[in-house]
Amino acid sequence: MAYMSTFSTPPPVPLQDSSRVAGAAVYENDAAIMAALDIAWKLPCDELMAFEVGVRNMQGEVYRRAAVKGVAQMLYFEERMTALGFVAELEDSEHDGSGFDIIFRYRGLR
Repeated sequence: MAYMSTFSTPPPVPLQDSSRVAGAAVYENDAAIMAALDIAWKLPCDELMAFEVGVRNMQGEVYRRAAVKGVAQMLYFEERMTALGFVAELEDSEHDGSGFDIIFRYRGLR
């Protein structure tokens, strides 16, 4: 019987990867952003398509970085950020040196 139980073990949960940038003020509704990330991380992931995401605070500085893996996670997270009032700044990390593939800023910021 112990042999059969090894087949019923659920697959490992993908690692969640997010951190706050030291010294940057936290966005006032960070809990909603973390909730969106938490749901996105539960969607199918693709280790070959990882996106480095940044989120700007109300001062316009990146305060949070996160990694989402795969198209499903990225599309869900982008949809939730749009619903929260954010717009995407597409980045070319190979040329500008920021290291982010996409940065979200609140719609009211320029």
